[in-house]
Amino acid sequence: MMSVEQVSRIQQQIHIRARRSRVWKALTTPSEFSTWFHATVSKSGFRPGERVDLVSTYPGHEGTAFFFEIVELVPERRFVWTWGPGGEADALTTVTFELEELEGGTLVKVTESGFERISLERRAKAFESNTKGWEIQMRNICDYVEAQR
Repeated sequence: MMSVEQVSRIQQQIHIRARRSRVWKALTTPSEFSTWFHATVSKSGFRPGERVDLVSTYPGHEGTAFFFEIVELVPERRFVWTWGPGGEADALTTVTFELEELEGGTLVKVTESGFERISLERRAKAFESNTKGWEIQMRNICDYVEAQR
């Protein structure tokens, strides 16, 4: 059985063989984000303080509407948003992407925190679903960026 601490934060990382500026563009340009994240995006640009409405195009989840609110954009370093796991808006989690230049590419770290704010009945399912989701999305951004080099 998992403790509360074990289901409060997801952390994953991936090394992408591309310059940090290229990874940043894929992460923060709505048209590129929508391609690798598999969702239509309502905005032409991402700006702190704005809500972004999305609709999933991911197989098996087509048509699912969700949103995130942009908290922070530090060019080529950090992109932070809040959202409701599973489309729930009553208990938001925080998603933080951090980019670090490495020899031969960029290290991309994603952390989703705040699962302790989700009711116990829904927490384990949201945590498990988002853990799998971030594994998929990290592979998606890597494949997308490396194919675009």
